[in-house]
Amino acid sequence: MVKRFSYVADGAKQISTHFKVKEFASFAGNVLTTDAVLINTTLVEKLEKLISLLGATKAIITSGYRDAKCDKLVGGSGKGQHCEGNAVDIQFYKGKEIIDTKIVSCKAQDIGFTGIARISNTATHLDVRSGKKYYGDETKSLNTVTDDFYKYYK
Repeated sequence: MVKRFSYVADGAKQISTHFKVKEFASFAGNVLTTDAVLINTTLVEKLEKLISLLGATKAIITSGYRDAKCDKLVGGSGKGQHCEGNAVDIQFYKGKEIIDTKIVSCKAQDIGFTGIARISNTATHLDVRSGKKYYGDETKSLNTVTDDFYKYYK
């Protein structure tokens, strides 16, 4: 279920063990593009499971909800999973070390994320889209590349 929050009114609100509303807000650089923050509760639940499975000590969302304007500014279509409140781009840490996205992608697949993409060695796109899965390696192309990250990364 997607919930609507206000960055101004709810930004400091803790929505799970590791996340606050403000971490999902729509920013283009340092500019807040809308007060609205849409967050899918299933996404948050799966992120918490993934933190536990990875043994991560922290997770940093580099991009969460995006309004259409923000999404277009960062190269999106203005209609993607970020715009629906279903997606994050995120980094996971064990201590000071970033967990490689190859590991994150495999574990996210185990949990049932339906959208997973390696953005770089340190950043992963995760979403809870309905319909067809997207498992991609955006370091190579934007096209779906696999149906099993364990096989893909060997």
